[in-house]
Amino acid sequence: MRTRFIIAALVWTVASAASAQAPTPDAVESPADYRGCVLSKCHGTPGAFIELEDGSTRPMTVDTSHLVDSAHKKLSCIECHSDIEVIPHPADLKLVNCESCHYAQNPRGAPNVGQFKQYPESVHGRKRAEGDEKAPYCTDCHGVHDIQGPDTPSSHVHRKELAGTCGGCHEDESTTYATSIHGTELAADNPDTPACIDCHGVHDILEVGDPESRVHSTHVVETCSRCHAAVALADRYGFSALRVESYEESFHGLADKYDVTVVANCSSCHGIHNILPHTEPDSTIHAANLLDTCGQTDCHPDAQDLFATGEVHMGIAEARPVAVSFVRALYMLLIVGVIGAMAVHNLFDLRAVTRDRRATTQRRDA
Repeated sequence: MRTRFIIAALVWTVASAASAQAPTPDAVESPADYRGCVLSKCHGTPGAFIELEDGSTRPMTVDTSHLVDSAHKKLSCIECHSDIEVIPHPADLKLVNCESCHYAQNPRGAPNVGQFKQYPESVHGRKRAEGDEKAPYCTDCHGVHDIQGPDTPSSHVHRKELAGTCGGCHEDESTTYATSIHGTELAADNPDTPACIDCHGVHDILEVGDPESRVHSTHVVETCSRCHAAVALADRYGFSALRVESYEESFHGLADKYDVTVVANCSSCHGIHNILPHTEPDSTIHAANLLDTCGQTDCHPDAQDLFATGEVHMGIAEARPVAVSFVRALYMLLIVGVIGAMAVHNLFDLRAVTRDRRATTQRRDA
């Protein structure tokens, strides 16, 4: 064992000496330089791997270019892999604890937005705590040796890359989203279009069925309204900012307001990851598809051809068909007339009753 350690130490020394001659884009401030690892036979040999006890293999090669371009380029290996004490080290290292740097008021200046308080309560964190090793951890989303800030275009968590990153687990959803109006606009570098995190959250993502989730049926309207009730965005892209308001005044909207979970919300009609403009033939609200959309089993399965011909979103300030405007005016006139006539009738009735009681009282006193 001692001989093995001595040989390993010699390999480490030689590799470190060789690495000192290798130019790097930036000087590494840490005294424990990572080049000793990535230029060694262990992590510097292309295609190198190690066989684990369960028979599976794990790649050992580390691409130096990933490190020198990453947000962690000034860190040494052992600052993340803090359980390394000897070389060669055990194959099964502990999971890297990112919170050792990313905590509030850390002296390194590492970003902290409370993610480590949010993650354990998220669907990913809960599944991880239950023993599901496939549940994503920090490195599954942010990367391993190639971690970069979210504003860097090549970052795994850059807005334009999010669908692909999330698609590592949610492949079907990612593929569908890519063909939607949101996905195509994001691919075209539109900064206003929503990515995965704008609807689902970031470190606080919850299951769809969780009442606290942003995409739970009782919160869908609120989530969509962040964009679709915004006047600035409506003016910029030519849609009506009254769409949300008109929904909220409808039967569906009133039921949704009182947390009725079986009523139609935005996604019930427009779709979820497959949202398209109503002019697109594949859109769920295209004229040719609207009856099928309204006629879903959980909604109006007996809907006939005329069911979907009426206007759906009609905001207060929007133009209405003449017939609809006439019926609305007549309806309001009847309401005012009936209630007004009833009020006048009750007023005269009260006056007559009061007069009769007064007369009766005078006769009795006389």
